[in-house]
Amino acid sequence: MESFLSKFTLGFLMAQLFPGAVTILAFTCPFVAWRTDHYPTTLVELFRTVADKWFVWPRSVILMLFISAGMGMVIHGIDWMVISMMQYKKNDPSPEDVSVLRDSTPVHHFMYHKWYTGLQIIVLPVIMIIELFFLLTARDLGKLMQRENIPSIHPNHKQNFDFLQDFYLYFAQFYLHMGYAFLFSIFPLVSALIAISKRSGQPIYYWPIIACYFGSSIFFLIGRVQIATLFNAERQIRERSQWEGIGR
Repeated sequence: MESFLSKFTLGFLMAQLFPGAVTILAFTCPFVAWRTDHYPTTLVELFRTVADKWFVWPRSVILMLFISAGMGMVIHGIDWMVISMMQYKKNDPSPEDVSVLRDSTPVHHFMYHKWYTGLQIIVLPVIMIIELFFLLTARDLGKLMQRENIPSIHPNHKQNFDFLQDFYLYFAQFYLHMGYAFLFSIFPLVSALIAISKRSGQPIYYWPIIACYFGSSIFFLIGRVQIATLFNAERQIRERSQWEGIGR
């Protein structure tokens, strides 16, 4: 029961549903700003109108929950493929070799994660877009597949492995997924804010864009630290299992 609650609250609500909801609400903003008859002229009116679109009727709320969960799962899939691609791009396996233990580049050894933290905060959203671009260049699914550690874990270390999953994985996913959610929110928000500025005659509100940019950067950086810690600890458990002659 405790494991179920942990997976539901941390693994689903925080890591999937909430980032998906942020993305869906952001993509509703330009629809409201450009297409509604009573178009908003301020940020408060924009957000209130978006809320009215989704949270007034029970059917809309239920639809919002389903769409948000689906978007969260999409973000999760994108994040997992990107991490796998970046870890193994120097040692790409063929699809037939994905079950073979292969050396990977630790997350904290990625070139840009060796830069000063302040510099990473400034440039990480751009790096995220570059990573997504390289994701589109992957030639087969074998280069996007993660090798799971659980088949290589000795039963004596299973409890430690589960602790790492419960403690680090869900929090890492939450931060990483929120990073992507804020990144994806930048573009529809820019469109919505242009519409408000055009119709109200007021200057463009830049602070929501800046907030999303640095929110994306900070959440993504924290998530990469969490996932790097998790992968490093899993690697140590796997090596101990190999020493005991049961892991592979």
